[in-house]
Amino acid sequence: MSETRPLCEFDSQLLPDPTDPSKFYECTSDLVPMPMQCPSGLVFNPKIGQCDFPPKH
Repeated sequence: MSETRPLCEFDSQLLPDPTDPSKFYECTSDLVPMPMQCPSGLVFNPKIGQCDFPPKH
């Protein structure tokens, strides 16, 4: 199974992983999405562009 990576539109863009909320991608200057991991217990929040505590339900 191949990994699906988001498409970068600009350098340093941060994009959520489509399948794992604790992961995200940081776009390089060559517009290559590099996988990143939030610290344990945190999830990537695309609204603020960083790892955050998960929402409480």
